[in-house]
Amino acid sequence: MDEIVGARIGTDTVIDKIDFINLERTGLSGLSLGNRCFLGRSVILDLAGQITLEDWVIISPRVVILSHMSVGFKAHPLYKKFPPQTGHTYFHTGCFIGANTTITQGVTVGKKSVIAAGSVVIKNIPDQVLAAGTPAVVKKHL
Repeated sequence: MDEIVGARIGTDTVIDKIDFINLERTGLSGLSLGNRCFLGRSVILDLAGQITLEDWVIISPRVVILSHMSVGFKAHPLYKKFPPQTGHTYFHTGCFIGANTTITQGVTVGKKSVIAAGSVVIKNIPDQVLAAGTPAVVKKHL
């Protein structure tokens, strides 16, 4: 695994034109990509916390991967009810994330699982399942 400006990037990993938000928080050191991963065009990575992809993880175009949740300013009227949260968002080996999906902070996607396009993942997804919907729920075991 090579280190590029702090990010750990495995061999044969393909990164299309992606965007970062909150890069000033962890810098690229908050990102770890395994071997033979693919990140499609217009993927957004939130590096307020950590994001890890193990080997063979496919992230389709326009996926948003969050590592934090915050309503913003401390003076915001919802701040006390929804304090900021930062989590490690984790993708196990061989999972596939369909286009236009949002993965929220601190979620883990299990080994060889598929997340259908357009889903919103707010809870951990177990190994070897197909999950879909808003919020995403397990539809079948693979």
